[in-house]
Amino acid sequence: MYLLGSQVRAAGSGFDYHTTPILGCTIAGLPAAPAYMTPAPPAARMIPALITDGGGGASDSITVIYGSAAGIGNGVGFSGAAGAGTTAIPVYSTFGFNLNDYVLAVDTVGVVPCAIEQIRAAPAAIPGPITVTALDAAYSASALLLNLGPGPTGAADPNANGPAMTEFAVLNSPAGSASFSLSALDMLGRPPGAGAPTMLVDGVVNIQAQYGVDTTNDGVIDAWMEPTGLWAATALTSVQIEQIKAIRVGMVVRSGLMEKSTGGACTTTLAAPVP
Repeated sequence: MYLLGSQVRAAGSGFDYHTTPILGCTIAGLPAAPAYMTPAPPAARMIPALITDGGGGASDSITVIYGSAAGIGNGVGFSGAAGAGTTAIPVYSTFGFNLNDYVLAVDTVGVVPCAIEQIRAAPAAIPGPITVTALDAAYSASALLLNLGPGPTGAADPNANGPAMTEFAVLNSPAGSASFSLSALDMLGRPPGAGAPTMLVDGVVNIQAQYGVDTTNDGVIDAWMEPTGLWAATALTSVQIEQIKAIRVGMVVRSGLMEKSTGGACTTTLAAPVP
């Protein structure tokens, strides 16, 4: 609970996710989650903390996003349009952007998915393009580029954890066995896991979570909402996301060591105990 709580408390930090229209945008180009993640995360969205309902009492999952940029701003504007697949993003300023930083591209015109990219060359002089692997969508000259923080430069890089986009879920492996664990999946697909979940704590069987919602915008939680219906992972609007102020988590854990049999008969009765 401490491990999960520390991650949830960091959700949304390190970048200005209130910038329109970042909040709730679908993120293009992320690696697909492995089929054995249950529940499978929906299409990734820019939501600081997102609960995916497991359905029918099955375990929920929680996806946490936060940045690690040295400075938090509302992004720099594109100086021109950029097509899908381009490796050079035209921007008005490269100040604050560095080699290996993760960046978020978001368009302010139309319904265009966000894209998380990594800077692959030292930025050119101001103004100048920022080189990334390849944009996963086309953007207009009204788009913005935000810095999410440094990414790994090598196996021993202290910034290897950098910005986070992590799904925490219960993993039953091998499927159908009695082995359960709390797992973390790096949705950015970075090493060492590179698309495979990391086992964090053994014996975690079920996670159930709810949103603490401020419906009156007074900073006080008015209701606890299940992540279903209008509050389902795929249905959340930017207005609803702004109302989420807390997450409540319940966790079921059990030991892998079964109690030893005493060898005697075990019976139950509704009769009152004999004095």
